[in-house]
Amino acid sequence: MLKKWFRQTLAPHWGPWLAAQLVKGLGKTLRVELVDPHGLLDVDQAQPYVFAFWHNRLLMMPFFYRRYLPGRKLTVMMSMSRDGQITSRMASYFNVEAARGSSSREGLKAFVTMARRLRQEGSDVGITPDGPRGPLYSVHTGILQLAEAGSVPITPVTCHYEHKWEIRSWDRFQIPKPFSKCQLVLGEPVPVKKGATAEELEEAGKRLKEVLGT
Repeated sequence: MLKKWFRQTLAPHWGPWLAAQLVKGLGKTLRVELVDPHGLLDVDQAQPYVFAFWHNRLLMMPFFYRRYLPGRKLTVMMSMSRDGQITSRMASYFNVEAARGSSSREGLKAFVTMARRLRQEGSDVGITPDGPRGPLYSVHTGILQLAEAGSVPITPVTCHYEHKWEIRSWDRFQIPKPFSKCQLVLGEPVPVKKGATAEELEEAGKRLKEVLGT
C-alpha cells in the first residue's frame, strides 16, 4: 500500500521538483568553461535557435539554458513515456516547456507544436537527434525537417565533464560529479535550406553528427 502510494502519488508530484533542485544545486558547483567560437551568445539574437544535443547530455541543458540565455523561451521535445512526463515536469521548473511526442507516439503533434512555436512565437526549440530510444549518436530526420520548415540553422550544443557517472542505459546517460570541470561547447551552426531534398537533408544530418561529436 505504501509502495503504491509512493509510486502513484508522491513520486510523480514531488519527484520532478526534487530533481530540479538537485540539478540546480549540482549546476552551481560545476566549473563551466563556455566555448562559443562563433559568438552565438555575444549578439542580441532576434532569430530563434534550433538547438541539438545528444540524449545523454540532456540532464544539465535546462540549467545551462537559463544561465546563458535568461529571458528567452525554450520548447523541448520529450517522449510520451512516464520518464518523459517526469522529465518534462522537472524542466518546467527552469521555465522550459515540453512538446510531448516521439517517433512512435504523437510525433506529428509534437512536431507541429514545435514548428508553430518556432515560427509564430519566436521560441527556441531543442531536440535530441538520437532520442528517445537511439541508436546512440544517430541523427533522426525530425530535427532536420524542423529546421527546414522554420528556415533556421541548427545550433549544435554539447558538454564534456571532467568527472562523471554514466548510467547503464542505451545512451550511457551522463551525470556530472559535483565540482567537476565542464566544457560547454556551441558548435558551428548547420544550415538546412528551405525545400531541401532528401539528399541535402542527409548531408546536413552527417554534418550535424560530425559537429556534435561524442
